[in-house]
Amino acid sequence: MVKALGGYFSRMIDAHQRCRVAARIPIWFLVEGFRRWFDAAHEATTVPNPNAMSVATVDPDGRPSVRVVLCRGFDARGIAFYTNRESRKGDALRVHPRACANFHWDQLDRQIR
Repeated sequence: MVKALGGYFSRMIDAHQRCRVAARIPIWFLVEGFRRWFDAAHEATTVPNPNAMSVATVDPDGRPSVRVVLCRGFDARGIAFYTNRESRKGDALRVHPRACANFHWDQLDRQIR
């Protein structure tokens, strides 16, 4: 099953708009910037599993949980990854359909969430 972190890039724009920056950055620009870093991580031979990302969710009791999953794709709607609907992560996403993702490419000295 593919779960999308819907609104991921929209939240990036919202966070940007709260900053004291005069320019407004269109969504395509943020997605393209992420794509450049994502592609650079794939091209670097020193980065193991460049599509690995940490995903944080909150379970029905409000306890946070983080695990590493593999990104299967992304666009302006969000990030997609495979998960088991019957897993704890699936249960958490059913109750609280929001999550946070973090990509960390140590060898490139980059991360994005």
